[in-house]
Amino acid sequence: MKKFAAALIFMLAGFTMSAAPQKKMYVSVNQVEIKNGTSFFAKSVAAAKYGDAVTVLSEKGSWSEIRLVSDPDATGWISSSALTKRKIISGGTFSADADELALAGKGFNSEVENEYKKSGKADYKAVDAVEKNSVSPDELKAFMEEGKLTEAE
Repeated sequence: MKKFAAALIFMLAGFTMSAAPQKKMYVSVNQVEIKNGTSFFAKSVAAAKYGDAVTVLSEKGSWSEIRLVSDPDATGWISSSALTKRKIISGGTFSADADELALAGKGFNSEVENEYKKSGKADYKAVDAVEKNSVSPDELKAFMEEGKLTEAE
């Protein structure tokens, strides 16, 4: 009887340890690719947008296995840094990302930027040009291979 009780306790303990609680979080970046594995170069299976609610199923290093609340078939891995516990609320046509909020907290916002542009104190043409650039995952992978760089875990 003691062996049966010990086996039952062991099975229940194993069950509760393997069934980690799921938590609801929100995407805190403009867009993130949901991958089929825990690698930057893993195949993209779906995408999540800023403010999308997700359920975190598990975590592995700096990656979170998630399921989109709006599309339960969209399941995969994203960088944990792309998630926040705080619900993201955007009103009307305006919403702010984390960088904009940080700058606003320091007193820099679109009105200040426009004032700098009008006064001629700052030229944003170069910044605007750089922001238009993008690098595909294939280009990034080729760059990393050529430079003998490795993907961080």
